[in-house]
Amino acid sequence: MQTGNLQSANGRIQEAYEELMIAWEQVKEVWTDQQMQYFEDTYLRRISEELTATAPAIGQISQVYGAAQRECSE
Repeated sequence: MQTGNLQSANGRIQEAYEELMIAWEQVKEVWTDQQMQYFEDTYLRRISEELTATAPAIGQISQVYGAAQRECSE
């Protein structure tokens, strides 16, 4: 696996999340009951929190992996 693959995968995840949020804003225009709020609070908030925690970890793993690759190739 290449170090860049981790970063590009993270980028694709972020792009997908942005697309999800754009679609969600459109859905919220027509879905305005308590179930909508429950869905947002239960699922979308958790996704956001997980991505916030995961992105820096992927960056750190990518750096460590890159350093290990350089050390092994010397």
